[in-house]
Amino acid sequence: MRVLLAAGSDATRIAQALEFAAALAESDVDAFVLAGVTGEGDARIERDERLVRIVRTDPAPHHWQRSRRLEVALLVRSVLVDLRVDLLHVRDHGGLSHDLVSIAASVGVPGLVELDSPAYACLVGDRVRRDVPGPCDAPLSPLPCLACAEADPVHGPTPWVPIEARYLGVAERRRDALRELDLARLVLVHDEGDVKQARRALDSDLARIAWRTLQDAGDAALVAGVYRDALATPPVIAKQPSSEWWVERMQLEAELAWDASFRRARSGA
Repeated sequence: MRVLLAAGSDATRIAQALEFAAALAESDVDAFVLAGVTGEGDARIERDERLVRIVRTDPAPHHWQRSRRLEVALLVRSVLVDLRVDLLHVRDHGGLSHDLVSIAASVGVPGLVELDSPAYACLVGDRVRRDVPGPCDAPLSPLPCLACAEADPVHGPTPWVPIEARYLGVAERRRDALRELDLARLVLVHDEGDVKQARRALDSDLARIAWRTLQDAGDAALVAGVYRDALATPPVIAKQPSSEWWVERMQLEAELAWDASFRRARSGA
C-alpha cells in the first residue's frame, strides 16, 4: 500500500510526518510526505527521497484567499498519478491547497482527513482572534472572520477585491471544508472534543461524516490498520464537470489578476 501524507508547510510538522512515514514502513505501508514550500521561478515539484515538495512561487501562498490554487491542484494530481498513490492522508493543507481530498478524488485516489489542525475551518489557521484578544469560538463565516483575517499581517486586507467577493470567498471556503470531510473515506479525530469543535466551527451537524477516533495517532501500526479499513470502503468516483477546461481557464485568469493586484498594493504603485 502506498500512502501520501500531506503535512503542510510547517517545518516541525513536516519532520514529524517524515518520522511517521518511516515508522509506517514496519507495517508494510510505503509512505511519502507532501509538503508546501515557497521559492522562485515556476511552480514545480521537487523530490528528496520520501519528501515531495510543491514549490509555490506566487506572491502570497499563505494568504487565505490563495489557499486553493489551480497550479497546485495540477501538481498534486501529477504526484498522485506518478507515485501511484493508493491513499491520501491529509494532516495539514498549509502551503498546499485546502481541497486536497477533492483533488485526489479527481484522479480516483481515496483520501482521509485527520483533524490535527484547526486550519480547515479558520482563515488565519489557528482559531485565535487577531482583531480582538483571545481564542475564537465563532463558526467560519464572513462575520467575524473577515475582520480577523484583515487584522493579521499575513492575511491582511485586499481592498482590490470587492467586499461581496470576500464574503463569497469565505462561503466557498466553508463549502470546500464540508466537501472535504464528506468526500473523505474516514475523518480521524483524537477525541470527542474534536468532533464538537468541527461541528461548531463549520456550523453543521456533520451527520454524514465517517468519524474514527484514534487514541494514539502516533501509533503507526494502528494507523496502518485504519488505512486498510479506508481502502475497504467503496471507491471514490470522480465527478468532473464537462466544462472543466474553461472553468479552470477562468480560475487561472482570476488567480493571475489577484497576484498582479497584490504585487501592486505591496509595491505602493
